[in-house]
Amino acid sequence: MKKWICGGLLILLIMAVAVAGFIYNSNISDNQDMPESLVVVSPHPTEFIIPLIQEFEGEIGINVEIISCGTTEAIESITNDSNIDVLWGGSLLSVGPYKDSFYPYVSLNRAVYKSVFS
Repeated sequence: MKKWICGGLLILLIMAVAVAGFIYNSNISDNQDMPESLVVVSPHPTEFIIPLIQEFEGEIGINVEIISCGTTEAIESITNDSNIDVLWGGSLLSVGPYKDSFYPYVSLNRAVYKSVFS
């Protein structure tokens, strides 16, 4: 049971780092200024994500607005609201049909993830 909990926390940490890296890299390229804020929509419980968001804000220096809602409402927000920057959560089954609403992204560390999780 401990392995599942540790594995789950590791996956969530990797996802948080990947999102931070993506945002950092996409905003630094072409000499653009860092955004002052970021809007994250998530079906995760707020008591789970708030500490991670606070750590992100402290390390990266970007304020984060959290919109907490179910996966269906989160996807509706993304497809109808251009102010949403990141979806944090949801499953491939629920998000997959809306892949055209997301920017493609492949982590620079993909080979590392594959070696760790294969």
